[in-house]
Amino acid sequence: MSEEIRREENKTREIILKTAEEEFANKGFYGARVDEIARNSTINKRIIYQNFNSKEQLYKEVLIHAYTKMAKAESELFTVQENATQTIKNLIRMYFDYLKSNPTYVSLILWENLHKGLYVNDLDFSNIKNKVYDFIYKVLQAGKKTGEFRGDFNEDQVILSILTFTFSYFSNRYTLSNLLKGKVDFEKDYDERIAFVTDMILKTIKN
Repeated sequence: MSEEIRREENKTREIILKTAEEEFANKGFYGARVDEIARNSTINKRIIYQNFNSKEQLYKEVLIHAYTKMAKAESELFTVQENATQTIKNLIRMYFDYLKSNPTYVSLILWENLHKGLYVNDLDFSNIKNKVYDFIYKVLQAGKKTGEFRGDFNEDQVILSILTFTFSYFSNRYTLSNLLKGKVDFEKDYDERIAFVTDMILKTIKN
């Protein structure tokens, strides 16, 4: 196979995945239609099934693709040589900014939670997510060793808090916008929310 053909096949695959991500994010696995993915991508349905044997396989590949993109954004912090406090600040900001720029990721995770992880449980993300978890864990451990952070907190609980506080800002924004009408502007108060969550996490773990 020539390099040009390989590039074309990879480009086609990327277009299918991008279009499928939008379709699955908007309608979930059961509501999404391969016919719509073919129409919106302008790629023949037969070609889609040549690349992905079934709708289920396509959906799983979309999940892998979405998690891989998130992990790439997370891994960009791995080489940053800063103190533990600044790294945690950067991490929280990165999660907020990534989720704001990738609403389909939020929707995909919401659909999977609605179906109790029916498809994500079939996939092995250990090579993607373990590096990220280990990195955050080591940063928290390093902060304990230098005295920046207290020595008595549970790293797992801190990581869980960072992930849930950032994700819920986007996953719950429509219901909370209605509940807190006139009190919180999710666009205007974005930076304030990042500062609040960052301060809350750091106050919990800092000496």
